[in-house]
Amino acid sequence: MFVEHIIKILNNSLLDLKKEGLKIEFEIDNSLLEKPQKSIHGDYACTIAMKFAHKLKLKPIDFANSIVEKIKDDHIIDKVWVQKPGFINFSIKNTALVEQVNKIIEHDESFGDFIRPSKEKIQIEFVSVNPTGPLHVGHARGAVIGSTLANVLESAGYIVEREYYINDAGKQIKLFNDSLFARLLEILGKENEFPEDGYVGSYVVDIVKEFLEKNNHVVENFDHENIYDRLSEFGMNYVLDSIKEDMKELKVNYDVWFSENDLYKNGDFNEAIDLLKNNGSLIDLDGAVWFKSENDDNHKVVIRSNGDPTYFASDIAYHYNKFIKRKFNKVIDIWGADHQGQIPFMKSMIEKIGIDKDNLNLLIYQLVTLKRDGEIVRISKRTGDLITFKELIEDVGSDVCRFFFLSRASESQMEFDIDLAKKESEDNPVYYIQYAYARICGILRLADEKGIDYSNPDLNLISENSELDMIRKMITLPEVILKISETLGPHQLTYFATEFANSFHLFYQNCRVISEEDLEMSKSRLRLVQAAKVVLAKYLTLMGLNKPERM
Repeated sequence: MFVEHIIKILNNSLLDLKKEGLKIEFEIDNSLLEKPQKSIHGDYACTIAMKFAHKLKLKPIDFANSIVEKIKDDHIIDKVWVQKPGFINFSIKNTALVEQVNKIIEHDESFGDFIRPSKEKIQIEFVSVNPTGPLHVGHARGAVIGSTLANVLESAGYIVEREYYINDAGKQIKLFNDSLFARLLEILGKENEFPEDGYVGSYVVDIVKEFLEKNNHVVENFDHENIYDRLSEFGMNYVLDSIKEDMKELKVNYDVWFSENDLYKNGDFNEAIDLLKNNGSLIDLDGAVWFKSENDDNHKVVIRSNGDPTYFASDIAYHYNKFIKRKFNKVIDIWGADHQGQIPFMKSMIEKIGIDKDNLNLLIYQLVTLKRDGEIVRISKRTGDLITFKELIEDVGSDVCRFFFLSRASESQMEFDIDLAKKESEDNPVYYIQYAYARICGILRLADEKGIDYSNPDLNLISENSELDMIRKMITLPEVILKISETLGPHQLTYFATEFANSFHLFYQNCRVISEEDLEMSKSRLRLVQAAKVVLAKYLTLMGLNKPERM
């Protein structure tokens, strides 16, 4: 990356200034380098002068000029200049830009990837809703955010494990099982009482009917406890299979499906609770066990007075398992907006089990509003219930679902415009990006049909602004991957992918790629198009989208 080269140049200048007597006790890193919004300000800009000049009792503009004066001629940097109030701007030589084309092609699918000397293990846990019914639209957003972030972190050089936490213990599962059994008794014409706050969705009846079709022999010899247990197991597997199928449709894969029940079977729950008891983090109050908050008026129940553990108790054991037992360096939990209030307790709890709280990141994603014909859509026409994950995929396709759910920062509420999602035009960003990829494939197919060998062209022929601007967009990819791995904001992919597709479409409009009148230029531009294919394929792969070769 040019970023690393520029940082090295700047730090060498600081070292020279330090030798001359300036008391410089800082270095330049990635955070002090940015991409200017306008090309007239160069390819990169450094903000160090504005940040540190006051420590040296200098004006930012003077400090910036003193740094630039120490920069020597360079084979990559074309020009360096200072702009008020103290930006240090850099432009890259055209020769250095075009050299990147072959490097991109050489790296192919690994372009943009990082190799880290210390292999940090990161676990990403996402969706993890109670297996008590079908996934709804909001869950899809969490699935897309989690799976895309995992893709980016792997490219950034981390060892990543994707996990679904199966909440197969506790009150909601008991309520779901009771609801199934009540419907079974109802269908069999036996006396029953539907549980208060039970699961009333039509899918509950569907589960019971399928159970009866496959287990008539069990029902004939009715044994209350045996049938309850078998129906509960059947219902759990039915819902989990449905969830897995939905995830497959959305191109979401998990490495681990972790059962909450295992926390109690393998002793993790008792070990975690004993650890907190021994270090004074738990207190007995009103017959229950509470997690001791820093604020004495805001303790949190861990074990109820009847002996049942709370959700927070399971979270304690689960994160004890993640950090202490499985030894993940970092954990990222992606939760819905209703979990916002749990963040302070989770951070505090992590410290109490002996883990740096910064090693736990909790990303909260906000609600999704569906719109059709300008109106908000809440109810499925098919079932009369909330619109499911599966229905939306069937309506607009997985690619559109993934891109649209990824297009806003997780903390922002979003509107999903179904009409726009189904458009096959430039108005639809998914279509716009994938059409660019298909167009690239079409150009390269035509070159192959014509027998043009563009494996070793004269890249110095590349000089048009739209050509060079596209290369600038290409080489941004590694920086994008690094930035997302640091900020945990995968929504940025949609912006940069759209920007790159736009740069390709402009290049295509302004530059004739295959020309019988100028074969050498054709070879150079075909090589450039080949590099563009590598970059756009990488963006599509990271976002989990298809790469259509024809549209």
